[in-house]
Amino acid sequence: MADGDHTDSGSRGSRRIADNLKREIEQGVYPPGAKLKSVRELEAEYGVARNTASAAIRLLQTLGLVEVRAGSGAYVRQREPGVSLSEDLPRLRAELAEVQDQVRRTKLALSKAERALGEIVDRLPPEMPAD
Repeated sequence: MADGDHTDSGSRGSRRIADNLKREIEQGVYPPGAKLKSVRELEAEYGVARNTASAAIRLLQTLGLVEVRAGSGAYVRQREPGVSLSEDLPRLRAELAEVQDQVRRTKLALSKAERALGEIVDRLPPEMPAD
């Protein structure tokens, strides 16, 4: 696929896939314990790149709707009794916002550390050749 998957179009594509799968989960097409379509199947069905299909699964995982099992796939999670998705959604959105903020702060700290490391390296004397 073209570079579009690294832009907002990839983000919109993954959100569209996640929204469709979420709706199918809510409607019982995928009951608790059911395995979702594979990333490759989603890639073919929606005409998107593999990373876009994977991002859709990660969105569902972030929402707590699926559990990803390495080498096996994504499975619909059992919902807590008495808790509907609409009741759980505000809490999940708040958690997601907090994680996104943590990632932003971590990236900023990493960037500062890299700059400081570069400044230290620039101040080092050149290596002397061995005798």
